[in-house]
Amino acid sequence: MSQKSHFVEGVVVGAALALASVFFLKSDSGKKVTKRVEDWRDHGGPEDAKEKAEDMIAKTLKSIEVGFGKIKNNTDTRGRRSSGDHEEHA
Repeated sequence: MSQKSHFVEGVVVGAALALASVFFLKSDSGKKVTKRVEDWRDHGGPEDAKEKAEDMIAKTLKSIEVGFGKIKNNTDTRGRRSSGDHEEHA
């Protein structure tokens, strides 16, 4: 076979694979995914996701600060109790 016939075979096989890919990707589940992506893009998309992520990070950092504050309070309170216990038993 000549190189031209290999090229034509490649084009035919490539076209068949492309057609099959489009068929499978545009099935009902593919259409649902496409619709969800389009809806997401039309209703805020990346900008909205960035804002939500930044908000979530701020809330997480605040929760961490509150948690460390509680831990510090507990350790300070226990430390005072422990030192008071030692004085009573001395």
